[in-house]
Amino acid sequence: MSELRTGLDLVHVPRIIQMAERYGDRFYEMIFTPHERAYCLEKPAMIHKRMAGRWAAKEAVVKALGTGWHKVGYKDAEIIGETAWIASLAASGLDAIEAFHSEQDAVATKRYLALAIGLGIQVSGGSDFHGDPQHGPAAPGAVSLPPEQFDRLKSRWQSGQN
Repeated sequence: MSELRTGLDLVHVPRIIQMAERYGDRFYEMIFTPHERAYCLEKPAMIHKRMAGRWAAKEAVVKALGTGWHKVGYKDAEIIGETAWIASLAASGLDAIEAFHSEQDAVATKRYLALAIGLGIQVSGGSDFHGDPQHGPAAPGAVSLPPEQFDRLKSRWQSGQN
């Protein structure tokens, strides 16, 4: 049986901006693969947000591997388009994706819901989701999961408890 590990990381966009200003193209070329740079440059107004997202994902990969950066190079973990990697993870056993988050617009939520349905996986609320008033006590949170999604997730969790 293989071991499943999780990595999580957040990157503050101004940090990426500072590094880009300090090191210029050298920073981009050292950290990001050509495909990652091309993706980030598709929307110049979003370049730093996209790079921060890619950087955070790379950090999360290294944390999940448990190796630290001394054994893995920045370009060894290439962050590909979300549809492709979510599908790949679902094929490997991923059973839910975060579809509801306070910093996500309605278009992104709709895209994640469609992706989850297409892959046959569950959806969850993001880190801002702390319960649903219809289903029990809820702690403070900015996002509530729609009742039908909450029921699907709860059912899936309960089936795994038996």
